[in-house]
Amino acid sequence: MVSIIIYSLIGCYFSQKAELTMVDFNLKNKIKIIKVKYEEKDKYKKLNNMNTFPQIFLLKDKKKYKIGGSDQLDNIIRIIKEINTYESNINTICLFNDLINTKTKKTKKSIKTKKSTKTKKSIKTKKSTKTKKSTKTKKSTKSTKTKNI
Repeated sequence: MVSIIIYSLIGCYFSQKAELTMVDFNLKNKIKIIKVKYEEKDKYKKLNNMNTFPQIFLLKDKKKYKIGGSDQLDNIIRIIKEINTYESNINTICLFNDLINTKTKKTKKSIKTKKSTKTKKSIKTKKSTKTKKSTKTKKSTKSTKTKNI
């Protein structure tokens, strides 16, 4: 199970803000808030290797992963809100992208087909022109031979 640990300094505006932010997101049951008295703050600074409060961590499989402080939490919350707001737009964009890719593939295919058809036609035309020329040359050679006799 994943949970969030907040080391919250009593009387600190940013710590209170972080707590309220988490409550607003209905994550109350997944949060453990550890209230830190001012006298104990140096102990927690050393323990968590952080100089400011709140100190926010993600706890998963008994491992603590540092999220950071109030600013980092605000950034994460902003990203989550944007994802939730634009979730349907993301699906629309994906569908639109698929549509574009499908049209592009069809267009490329038709261009290849047109090119190959043009190439085949030009090869046939060249062959037929060569054949006509060679036939004319043979005829002219025969007629020249006839004249010489």
